[in-house]
Amino acid sequence: TRPAAGRPAPPPPPPLKQQEGESGADFARRVFSAVFEDDVQRLLNMEVLWEKRRPPVKVELAKLALPDAAATAREEQRAWSVEESAAVLLASVERIFTQRASEVGSLAFDKDDDDAMDFVAAAANLRCATFHIPLQSRWEIKGIAGRIIHAIATTNAVIAGFIVLEAFKVLRSVQAAGGDLSKASIDACRYCVCNRHLSGPKENQLLLRMRLEAPEPKCYVCTGSTPTLE
Repeated sequence: TRPAAGRPAPPPPPPLKQQEGESGADFARRVFSAVFEDDVQRLLNMEVLWEKRRPPVKVELAKLALPDAAATAREEQRAWSVEESAAVLLASVERIFTQRASEVGSLAFDKDDDDAMDFVAAAANLRCATFHIPLQSRWEIKGIAGRIIHAIATTNAVIAGFIVLEAFKVLRSVQAAGGDLSKASIDACRYCVCNRHLSGPKENQLLLRMRLEAPEPKCYVCTGSTPTLE
């Protein structure tokens, strides 16, 4: 259907949200295209980023000859090819949204969950292929993800939350200065430290807030200067 005259066309559906009536297989392919084709193309369009480094490569699903995903997933000791990784990724997303739909939104990563592990291994290798990083075997990825995935998720969530809170302070300061960034103040900003050793007078304070130190005139980072080595 075409939009009525004078009305803008409706926005496209969110690429990472399954639409009503959409099959698991169709959703898996749409996610693949959004992440490994559309997002990479947006990066490629920012040509200034790639003037001094190797640009990423899109993984175009339509050009891949996909092998049997089930047979590939059983081969843990060798690195999968791009085609094999794509097949395993699509199959894992389809299984989760078809056979485990009730868990979507609450499913937590577990290295002993085959669906989760297939997805992580395949997605990691496809991202490696995009940025010219050597591919890894499912076994190697399982060892890495099993050790660090929870720590990364927790730490990133805490840090991201504090960054957003401090960003609000900066934005309020810019607004108070009439939108002039050069007149913005960061006096209200703080940096937070996690108190790993809960003892002494601060034993009940897990997170400690500290005032930012004034820029050091001789510091190359604070002043934005660039040192020249001769």
